[in-house]
Amino acid sequence: MTPSALPAAAIGRPILFLAVAAFAAMAAMRVSDPLVPQLAEDFQTGVGEAAIVASAFSLAYGLAQLALGPIGDRLGAFRVAAIMAALAGLATILAAFADSLTTLGLLRLLGGIASGGIIPLAMVFIGEVVPPDRLQAVLARFMSSSILGFVAGQALGGLIGGWIGWRWLFALLGGVFLLAGALLLAELWAGRSVPRSPPRPFSLATYPALLRHARVRLVIGCAFVEGFLFFGTYTYAGAFLRHAYDLDYAPIGMILAAYGVGALGFSLTAPSLIARLKQRGLVLLGGLGMAVAFGGMAATPPLWAVVFLVALSGLGFYTMHNTLQTLATQMAPANRGAGMSLFVTALMVGQAVGVELIGRLVEQGGYALAFLPAAIFLPILGLYLRRRLGRG
Repeated sequence: MTPSALPAAAIGRPILFLAVAAFAAMAAMRVSDPLVPQLAEDFQTGVGEAAIVASAFSLAYGLAQLALGPIGDRLGAFRVAAIMAALAGLATILAAFADSLTTLGLLRLLGGIASGGIIPLAMVFIGEVVPPDRLQAVLARFMSSSILGFVAGQALGGLIGGWIGWRWLFALLGGVFLLAGALLLAELWAGRSVPRSPPRPFSLATYPALLRHARVRLVIGCAFVEGFLFFGTYTYAGAFLRHAYDLDYAPIGMILAAYGVGALGFSLTAPSLIARLKQRGLVLLGGLGMAVAFGGMAATPPLWAVVFLVALSGLGFYTMHNTLQTLATQMAPANRGAGMSLFVTALMVGQAVGVELIGRLVEQGGYALAFLPAAIFLPILGLYLRRRLGRG
């Protein structure tokens, strides 16, 4: 059965359930950031040691991609995402009962592995079942769930975590995971989920074979550069606010939440933007938006302007990133899962390298100097993508 022949309801229901799982996955990734001081106090250790609950999840999430993509190709992206949602729920609920920081870190590691199989494989599934003329708009709407999860994770960790405690918070998130997993598995057991493509073979030679394709190298190379420049810089936005405006952590968190507002702005307007600008216009507009955002922050403007610039950074990022995501779902039709794994891994490795190198710029030249590479090279990336898309 081809995607165009499928009824809309048959596609929409499983995508909705995947969106719930994506919300939980992104919330689980960000929720521990504000909880680190509380965990350090509860387990009577230093903040650096307690931060393992955040780093273990993110590291596992990134490294798991290279295995989970091929597994999704073999067993079906929807099926693997459903199982991973349930396993993530189990690991997150067990984390609420951890009696030591080591146990908590291990459970967060397992939760990160399971969560790593949700959003990328959901996008693989969407790429398989949604007709090409609707794909980019559907992906944009789907990603609004992860954006909400990003914002909710930080808010839950900072506000509700301080009110009900980290154990109840992990239990709550685990419950959301289990609900999503149960809904997804029910789709499978009832035979209502969209039929998956035939199993695709995988061997150790699959990744090198994919990298021999110019379009694969183009997409994952751009993902690396995007992660390096954007997330490598945005990571220091909170520290910049603290340094330049002497703000407490609560208002810093509220200002950084404007990133999610900007990102949601793109999701809500995506259908009309895609129809008017097409992919070539979107990548250029996104690059220019991010350039204005980081260039403006480098000038240390009034605080009200910083709120606008943070929102613009989220809007600009997703305006470009949505096109790259769409290209990633289509760049290797015979191995969509493995291809998406390469894409996500490139993005996260780029982020890690960017955080390290741009951090050195912060130490040596301050935030104004550190923000300039993103302001200069992100629009160049947009121009480059625009030209390449013009060549087909």
